[in-house]
Amino acid sequence: MRFPLHTLHVLNIFALFVTCTWCIAGTIQDDPLGFDGIKWGRSLEHHPRLVQVDRSEDIVFYGLKDTAVLAWGIPVESIKFLAVKNQFAQALIHYQGEDTHQTLMEYLETTFGEHQLSPGSMMRGLNQHYSWRGHTTEISLTYHGLTERGFISVQSRVLAAALMNAVSDQKF
Repeated sequence: MRFPLHTLHVLNIFALFVTCTWCIAGTIQDDPLGFDGIKWGRSLEHHPRLVQVDRSEDIVFYGLKDTAVLAWGIPVESIKFLAVKNQFAQALIHYQGEDTHQTLMEYLETTFGEHQLSPGSMMRGLNQHYSWRGHTTEISLTYHGLTERGFISVQSRVLAAALMNAVSDQKF
C-alpha cells in the first residue's frame, strides 16, 4: 500500500515524537513511593505532622505544622501536600535562591539519578525545567533564573489522572 508523501512525513514525525518522549522519560533509580515518608494514596486527614490549610470540592491542601519547612532536609519556603478523594497525590514545594536551587539539584541528581531535560528546555537560562520519573513517582522541577524562584512537584503517577480531573477546565 502506498501513502502520499505528506502522510509519510506526518507518520515519521509522530514516530519521532513517540520515540523522543519515551527517551526523555528516564527512570528514578530508587522510586520513593511517596514524599517525606508518606506513601501515595494514604489519607492525610489525621496525619500528626500536617494541618489542613485549604480545600476545594475534591482536593484538600495540607501544610506542615512544624515551623521549619524542609524538603529532603533542605530549607524551602513552603510545602503543600494535596489529597484527592482523601488520597495523598502530590507535594508542591516552593523555594528561593540560587544556592537552594543548586543544593536541591545536587540532592535530586544524587538520589534519583541524572535529570531529564524536557523538550525545548536548557541547562542554563531564564527558565529551567528538569524531571525524574519512576514507576509510581514523578518529580518535576522548574527554576526561574531571573527571579531565583523554584517550584518542585512530586506526584503519584497513579493518582495524577484523578488530580487532573479534579482541577479540569469543566470544574471552573
